[in-house]
Formats: sequence, C-alpha cells, structure tokens
Amino acid sequence: MVDLSVEFCGATFSNPVFLASGTPGWDGERLRRAAEAGFGGVVPKTICASHHLLQHPRCGRFALVRTGNQPMGMVNLELLSTIDVSDWVGAELPIASKAQVPLIPSILASTPSETCSLMAKLEETMTFPLLELNASCPVASEGMVGADAVRTYEIVRAAKEATGTPIMVKLNVGITDLAEVVEACEKAGADALCLANSIRGFAGVDIHTATPRLPAFGGYSGPAIKPVIQQAVAQTAMISKLPIAAVGGVRSWEDIVEYIMLGASVVQTCTFVMWNGPTAVSKLIEGLGTFMSSHGYTRLADMRGAALSRMCNVEAYAKAPAKHACVDESLCTACGRCEQVCAYDAIRVTHTAKVDANKCDGCGLCVEWCPVGSISLA
Repeated sequence: MVDLSVEFCGATFSNPVFLASGTPGWDGERLRRAAEAGFGGVVPKTICASHHLLQHPRCGRFALVRTGNQPMGMVNLELLSTIDVSDWVGAELPIASKAQVPLIPSILASTPSETCSLMAKLEETMTFPLLELNASCPVASEGMVGADAVRTYEIVRAAKEATGTPIMVKLNVGITDLAEVVEACEKAGADALCLANSIRGFAGVDIHTATPRLPAFGGYSGPAIKPVIQQAVAQTAMISKLPIAAVGGVRSWEDIVEYIMLGASVVQTCTFVMWNGPTAVSKLIEGLGTFMSSHGYTRLADMRGAALSRMCNVEAYAKAPAKHACVDESLCTACGRCEQVCAYDAIRVTHTAKVDANKCDGCGLCVEWCPVGSISLA
C-alpha cells in the first residue's frame, strides 16, 4: 500500500504535488479549482504591499520558446498579484479555503518591516500551515532580494520573530552564490526552502521585422530549466538540512520522482498547469503512486535523496575506468548520426557503424544521439 502523504514544516499534506505561485492561482476561484483537482497544497500568486501593486501587461505577456514545433519553455512578463492584500484576506482566500486543501500564501516585500506588515494582515483572520517568502521574482524590479545574503537574512529573521507560522524562502538560481544565501536562510531560522523561481530570460526576436517577441526581460520557465533547478536542489540538499520544495520544469510524474530522489520533500508546478489545466495533476499523482508501488516504495521518505549518495564532483568521476562505444549491429540502421557527432573520428559507418576503440574517448555523445539505441559504453 503506497502512502503519498508527506509531512512538511510540521503540516501533513495528502500528496507532495503543490500548485506553485503564478497565473493558475491568481484568485480564490482558480485556487479552489486547483485544490479540488487534487493538488496536495496550493500557493496563490505572490501577494505584495498595496503601494507596490502594478498592472501587468495586458497586450500579450507570454511567449512560448520552441525547438521545432515542440514547446520547451515559456517567457512571461507577469508581475505580482494585482489583487490587494485586503481583498485576498476578505474574499479570495476564503473562497480558496472552501476546498479544504492547505493554502500557502506567497508574499514579497522589500524590507523587514513591510514583510511583517504583510504577514500580519494575512494572519488576521486565517491560519496557514506555512508562509512562502518570495525572495526571487525575476520580473518585478524589487523581486530579487534573495540575491543578497545579508538582505535575505534580515527579512527572514524579522519574519521569524513576527510569527509562529513556519517560513519557506523561495530562492532563484540566478544569483552569485546560492550556498551563501542558503546559509543566511538557515541562520535566520527559515523552516524550508523553495528552489527555484523562474530564471531571467528573453523571448527572442522576429527576425523578419527586427521586433522582440516580448519587449522586456521576463521569467523563463518550463521543461528547459529543469536541469538548472535540479542542480540547485541537489546542491542545497547536500549542504543544508532544511526541507526543500522543488519547482521548475515539472511536466510528468518522472520529473517528480527525480526531484524527490535529489532531496526534495515536495514538488511545485505552474507552467505545466498553464499548458494543460489543473485537472492534469491527477496524471502526475497517479503516475507517482504507480511508480512507487512497482519499485517497492511505500512512503515518499523511502526514496527521498536516494540519488545523492551516487553523486560526486567531476574530478572524482574522471578517475573512473575508461569505456568506449560498442555497437549492436543487429539494431544499427547505418543512419550515420553517430559518425556525424563523433569529434574523435572513432566511428565509421558502412553497412553498420564500426568503432575504433583506440580513438574512442568514451564521451558517450553517440550513445545519446543513436535513434535506435544500438550503441552503449562498455
């Protein structure tokens, strides 16, 4: 029997898949729908102080980034919530709470006092399992407070002193020293970390008109950023004992499993919901449960961090025994792709691919590009 429930920051959630802060949670009704679709927790679009409220562009603010015709990412020019905190407290959060799924407000403020004021307003009428401090919005001009370890410490420390609610800090990978900021969060008393926000990006140019597809730098999200976020999650899990919420590039249950095996306790997703609708979360949860059952995992904790012990630095990996490409000629179609990508002139294709083991440098690029899986390293 598989148990998908997870304890995170002292609260129990029915499953580890959360709706991340963003457009799908822009108001109470959308949050309610997401909660009823099956998410274990839901995070509203980041709430800010009233004097920071800005109207986001309403003349097109999303652009898909494609490889061929396949979307691999998305650039957005979304700003913070355009709903005032008093309206969130008085109307939107009560609507969202009807689904009886834990709400995790996301807030962003540029100073410690402003942070505490926002938290106080949110907690006037409701209690929450935890609060998310967004220290990493790549779009809003004051959103990257988490790039500075000292500033992050001051805001997190003030928040911890002002409330008994657990605090999760949402960071970004686009900073100079992630480890330094993680350490600052720990020293300030943070209860968890969220890694990571969308990364700063650009939507490209229409070369026929020399016109930017979107005229400003924005947040880049989607499948293409997953390797970047996975590095941050794994690095943080190795140096910190704080529980981690991973977010970035999730589009399948396999992505969720990967993040958990790299040390995450819960996983958030936003772009996936924007592209597929909130009800698509059921496939993620079903796939996660089926995988755990087939591999003998009864609890999420059984596989959390399972991949970390098998990781090392590049210098250590370079000491592993050398290998060279081997071709299963019964599968080879002589397409020539392996010869094309080999930088060492180690492969020649006639009727089948032939490898010169003395020239092969064991890089494995031919293995990755073989369309029929006929090449392996041995």
